Amino acid sequence: MSDFTTYTLGLILHVLSAIVLLGPAFLLPLVPRVIAGTPPTPVLKLMLLIERYVAIFFVVQLFTGIWLILEADFASFGKQVWLHTSILLFVIAAGLSTGFQMPRVRKALAASERGDAAEVARLLRPAEKVVGPILGVLMVVIVVLMVWQPVAS
Repeated sequence: MSDFTTYTLGLILHVLSAIVLLGPAFLLPLVPRVIAGTPPTPVLKLMLLIERYVAIFFVVQLFTGIWLILEADFASFGKQVWLHTSILLFVIAAGLSTGFQMPRVRKALAASERGDAAEVARLLRPAEKVVGPILGVLMVVIVVLMVWQPVAS
């Protein structure tokens, strides 16, 4: 049995945080579809809670990912195209989630509390129809790259 290293600890934390991150990230676009019509205030509160939860784990993923890069053979980092691609997709996903999705859900919650269902629908439509599916695809591609780790020939 090999020694338990700081790299192993970092990898465990990275994988666990990915599991915790991906569950809510995949759940979020489905939440409004459970309700017919515009999501009511309690559903929007749940959506905002999930967005905050996902944002926290984006930070954990970032720090544990940096930890793993620093613990690994840093000289080979430049050759890992799959890792560079994953990092780029991660930054895009984190930006879309925290910079686009979360503010829209927050504004939709405020509109719902004012009783403005039309504004809620207007705010959530792009998040639900476009950005949610994009985030789902980004997460799947990142997971595939992290597991497969294709080597450039």
